[in-house]
Amino acid sequence: MTMATDPLGSTTLFADLDVDVELDAPLAQHTWYGIGGSADALVRPKTPEALATLLRRCSRNAVRVRILGEGANLLVTDEGVEGVVVRLDAPCFKGLQLNANGPVTAARVGGGRDLGKTIRETVAAGLAGLEPLIGIPATIGGAVRMNAGGKYGAIGDTLQSVGLVDWNGEEHVYDRAAIRCEYRHTDLPPGIVTWAVLALQAADPVALRARSKEISEYKAS
Repeated sequence: MTMATDPLGSTTLFADLDVDVELDAPLAQHTWYGIGGSADALVRPKTPEALATLLRRCSRNAVRVRILGEGANLLVTDEGVEGVVVRLDAPCFKGLQLNANGPVTAARVGGGRDLGKTIRETVAAGLAGLEPLIGIPATIGGAVRMNAGGKYGAIGDTLQSVGLVDWNGEEHVYDRAAIRCEYRHTDLPPGIVTWAVLALQAADPVALRARSKEISEYKAS
């Protein structure tokens, strides 16, 4: 492989990293619209450590990094994307841990986990707080970054803390008091959200399923 066919110099950029790498990766198959060109590299880190190291190397080598979530409402140009596109689809970025403390359950959710799947599972467990987000296509990380929500509430209403790796590969934890949630925006620093802890309330599962159906039908109307 030469630099002419490998503009990132991936033989050194990704050396000894616990990642899956696809060079000249078509992005159309990863977006809802199904259009667009290729990324220089589509990278799937297998561990948080690999993600942090990848971002440090990219920063040192002036390689631009972008994060790809569910690919909804995303347009990719036919010319493609220069640099590295990261996707958090390894199990360590898609976990869900529930820790109950009385009527409140702290749900630690991986940044790459599908929001819709998380809503279905928490509703089935009788945990309220995420059902206002029904129908929003996003990963947890994307939902936190944009403070996803609508008429019935936003993810910021449940947010307790966030784990984030910045573009220099430094890991940070932000408590709710340090995060300002606004309309379709949180003021988190630039970087990749790797996990979030959400405070969910115990609720009657039957009533919660009925409310979820009501919200879903309202959004579909």
